[in-house]
Amino acid sequence: MDVSEDCLYMNIYVPALDARANNFTVMVYIHGGGFYTKSANLHDGARMSTQGQVIVILLNYRLGMFGFLSTEDNSSPGNYGLWDQIEALKWINANIHYFGGNPSRVTLFGHSAGGYSIGLLLVSKHAYGLFQRAIAMSGLGVNRRAVTHDARDAAFRVARSSGCYNSSEEYNSESLNSTYLVTCLRGKTSQEIMMATKEMRSSYNEYDFIMRPGPVIDHDLLSRSPESLLLDRKSDGFRTFVSVDVMAGTNDEDGWLLRSKLDNMQNTYHFDLDDGVPYVAMCDGVVTDVVRDYYKASSTIASKICQMYKGNSSSIDQGRLTLDMYGDMFYASPTVQTLRAHRLGLKRSGNANQRQTYHFLFTHKPNFPVITSRRKWLNGAQHGDETWFIFRNKNFGYSTEEERLNEEFVRYLTNFAKTGYVLPFCYKIPPLKSIHVDVSNLLLKFMYALRLTICRNPNSETTEIYWPAFDLESERYLEININSTVRQHLYRNRMSFWLEEVVALAQSMTSSSESIHQYLMSISDIFVFLYILVITL
Repeated sequence: MDVSEDCLYMNIYVPALDARANNFTVMVYIHGGGFYTKSANLHDGARMSTQGQVIVILLNYRLGMFGFLSTEDNSSPGNYGLWDQIEALKWINANIHYFGGNPSRVTLFGHSAGGYSIGLLLVSKHAYGLFQRAIAMSGLGVNRRAVTHDARDAAFRVARSSGCYNSSEEYNSESLNSTYLVTCLRGKTSQEIMMATKEMRSSYNEYDFIMRPGPVIDHDLLSRSPESLLLDRKSDGFRTFVSVDVMAGTNDEDGWLLRSKLDNMQNTYHFDLDDGVPYVAMCDGVVTDVVRDYYKASSTIASKICQMYKGNSSSIDQGRLTLDMYGDMFYASPTVQTLRAHRLGLKRSGNANQRQTYHFLFTHKPNFPVITSRRKWLNGAQHGDETWFIFRNKNFGYSTEEERLNEEFVRYLTNFAKTGYVLPFCYKIPPLKSIHVDVSNLLLKFMYALRLTICRNPNSETTEIYWPAFDLESERYLEININSTVRQHLYRNRMSFWLEEVVALAQSMTSSSESIHQYLMSISDIFVFLYILVITL
C-alpha cells in the first residue's frame, strides 16, 4: 500500500439513487490501527451500502507523529488526527446532501483505535451535533490505552532520533525547547519522521502497553480525562455524550492482541504458545508490565489480578484466562463502564426515553483464515474478526451460515443507524414470552403474527430475533454468533473486579500518595520555619 502525507481523503459509497434521494442515512467508519497504521482503503463499503441502503463513508486521518505529535504545550498541542475526523464530519454535514444523504442522520462506527476515537469524540464539545449515533467496536475513550502518557518525552525521542538533538545530549523534558523541536521536525522528510517514530516506539520498555504516539488531554478537544467528562453533567463533553444513541461491543478473544508479547516470552518462561500459557508467564511477564504502565507498579494490584485470573494446572486454560485478563481490562470493562455511564447520564438528564443504548459481544470464530497466527486452543472471535462480517471480503470463503451472519449483523447496524433501534418494529412489540398480555384483541393478534414473520432469526424457523436495549438493572446484551443469544451482565464477576475492586485500590493508592506528599510538605515547611527562625535570631 502506498504511504503519503497527502492522505486526507474519504471513500464514499452511495446506493443506487431512487425516490429517497437526499434522505439516505449516513454511516462514517473510522479505521483502527493504534493511531499508527492502516487506512480507509482496508475495507470496501460498497456491499454494506447496498445491503443496508445507507451511504457508507470510510475516512482517513493523520497517523503516527503526523497526527499525534504533542509537546504538551502551545508549540504542538497534539490530537491532529482527531481534528481531522471532526473536520471530515463538518464536511459531511455540509455536503452529503449532494450525494443523497441526510446530514441529520449521521452515525459514527469504528473498530479498535476507531472505537477509541469515537469514545473521545463522544466527550468533546467540538463534536456536538456532528453525529446522532455511535457504534464503538473493541475500543472506547475510557480505555486506558486511548490517551497516551508522556507525549512530550516521546516527541523529544523522535526529535533526537531524527537528528534534531545530539544523541549524547543531556535531556530534561522541562528544559526542552518545544518551538525548536517542532521547527526542526518540520524540516525533516516524512520517511525520516517515520523511521524516528519507529525508533521511539522501541526505545521504551521491552514491551510497552502504552500507545505512542496517541491522543492527549489538550484542554481543548479533550478538556480533561474521558472518565471525568462522562460523569460531569455540567461539562460540554457530557452534553455531547447524552445527545446521541450509543451501541458498543467487544469480541470474546480481543485479548489475542497479546500475541506478539506472548511470542517473545516463550524462551524466557520456557513454554510453547501452541500449548497455551503458564501461570508464571501471565503473572510475572504480562501482569507486571501492565501494572507498571497503568497502576504505578502496584504490587497489591498485580497480586489481585494474578489471583483473579489464576487457572487450573492446564496451560490451555491459563492461556485463555490470560487473554480474558487483557481483554477485560482494555476492552470489556471500558465498554460496560461507558454504557452504564450513558444510561445513568440519560436518566439524570431526563433523556432516558429519547436515546437508546445497546451492547453486544461478538463470538463467532471465522471459518476462513483471517489471522494466520490463531492457535488451536482459541475458539472465539479475535480482535478485528467482527469487521469481516460488516465489510465482506470477496477473497474469503464464507460459509452459507457466515453469509447469513454478515447479512444479520449489517441489518442490526444499519437499522440502528437509521432509527436508533436494532429492529424498530420488533421493539414496539416485544416477544410474547417476555411480557404478560391479553392477545384476544384481533389487532394485537395481527401484530404478533406480523412480528413472528418479520422478527424471525433467518438461521432458525422458530427462534425470534430480539435484541433488548441495555439497561442498568439487567445489563442485557446480544451475543452475536451463528445462533445469536440474548444474555445479561457480561462477565459479571470480572467486571465487578475491574470497575469496583481495582478502581478502589487505585484510588486508595492515589489518596495514600497525596497524604505522603502532604506529610513531606509539612515536614519541609517545619524545616524552613526553623531555618528562618535560626537565621533571624
